[in-house]
Amino acid sequence: MYKVVLVDDEELIIEGMKQLTDWHQLGCEIAGIAYDGDEALDIINEVEPDILITDIRMPAMNGLEMIDYVRDRFPDMVIMLMSGYSEFEYAQQALEKGASCYMLKPVLERKLREYVGQAVNGLEQRKQKRKAEEELSVRLHQIKQEAREHFLRRIVKEELPDGYVRKLWGSMELCKPQDHIRLAILDTDVSLRENSASVLKFAIDNIADEICHQQNNFETASLDEERTVLLMMLEQKEEGSAGSNQFHTVIKAIQEMVLRFCNIPLSVGISAVYDFPVGLQTAYVDAENALKKRFHEANGLRIYEGPVKQQDVPYKEVRASGEKLLSAVNGRELKLVQLYLRRFCHLLFDTACISQEMIFDELKKLLMEYQDILLKYQNDSRDYERFQVVQTASLYRFKQAGALRRWFEEITIQVVETINQEGEDSATLIGKIKAYISENYQTATRQAVAEHFFLNPSYLSQLFKAETGEVFTDYVTRSRMEAAKQMLEERKYKMQYIAELVGYSSNQHFTRTFKKYTGMLPVEYRKNF
Repeated sequence: MYKVVLVDDEELIIEGMKQLTDWHQLGCEIAGIAYDGDEALDIINEVEPDILITDIRMPAMNGLEMIDYVRDRFPDMVIMLMSGYSEFEYAQQALEKGASCYMLKPVLERKLREYVGQAVNGLEQRKQKRKAEEELSVRLHQIKQEAREHFLRRIVKEELPDGYVRKLWGSMELCKPQDHIRLAILDTDVSLRENSASVLKFAIDNIADEICHQQNNFETASLDEERTVLLMMLEQKEEGSAGSNQFHTVIKAIQEMVLRFCNIPLSVGISAVYDFPVGLQTAYVDAENALKKRFHEANGLRIYEGPVKQQDVPYKEVRASGEKLLSAVNGRELKLVQLYLRRFCHLLFDTACISQEMIFDELKKLLMEYQDILLKYQNDSRDYERFQVVQTASLYRFKQAGALRRWFEEITIQVVETINQEGEDSATLIGKIKAYISENYQTATRQAVAEHFFLNPSYLSQLFKAETGEVFTDYVTRSRMEAAKQMLEERKYKMQYIAELVGYSSNQHFTRTFKKYTGMLPVEYRKNF
């Protein structure tokens, strides 16, 4: 509704105007009335109407003076004048000053509706134009931001002519270039969950950008789904200077803010100081190599500098140990498997600084062998779908050696237990699946549960429905909702955290699901218990 203010020194005229037409039907509402110029100014400043309808002759201030006042402060307001006389000189002046129309009293409903309708149409067109301009402005800002990020990603990865880099840097509205530069690569310590990865990465990039642009010598750019690059311009090359302290302060601020608002720990690889722009690619490689130290040398600060220490790698011993482990798994001897597993992991993770890439390669080979062993021990051809292919792609979500080691040890033991229980009946298996869901309902997707029990996801769904009569996802939802009910009843947790605690990244999704399950909103449920 557009707001209308009526101004006239005669109360009967005001009341008559209010009753003359259906204002709501015209898309308007009477937001205020005034009987003289001074009162009108107070109401106009308070209400900020879209349309002002005023008499041309009033005490304190006439209509022409009011036009001057309003045009100076509210240039978009539509002003309509009325008078009991055919004061053509006044009318001409009013139109020249920007009034939209001049109406003679008594104002006819037909004329009022015509003029107000024209005013509303003009306001609508102005609103749409402003909206289009705002959308264009936002899009232009996005295009500029995307161009800047693309440029920053290019210059740290590609060798480009110095003059070209300096020229584009100046045209991109970036911070003032200096003689030296230092880079940092920020990376999440955990792989972002697929259903919320883009939202979390957007938040991380926004936090980094906001903190960096409080300085006057920083730029940031998103590198990929989990990494962000920071560039800091420096006047001096000495790494022990105030600029270096500033670099660490900014990085720690970003880490703390991301952990606080996103609950995501960040690790950072920092380069040495290099000449700008010739040293950009070297600085980038330097920061990447420093970040690799996280895999073996994780520390509390999560800030890494310098290259990974190079050591002789005992390739033959690693592969021989892996073959012994594989032989033990194939023989289904759990105690022997545990012995060789400890030896293999000690050699792979503890005795030498083996590169992350080589560790992934060695473990991938073993996991593929595990897959073949699982299929070999299937009961018959109908069990082919039961055994889930070992997810070798899961290797690459690990960014720290300790977590990868624990996962691989667990996978190895599960493989042996699975092939030793090939005769296990379906009811027993379903019992174990239910127990697993009750302990891990936050992350218990069909894919995750199937992977844990080495089952094909389709087979898991069929088996669960056949044994329980319930759809797998419905059971998981029920487990989450029962957990949510308990949390609401105990009142230990704030309402906004419960959704995440039971496995929902979206509060709206959680609220809809909870109401469908219980018939009540979470806040209503808490009030009743």
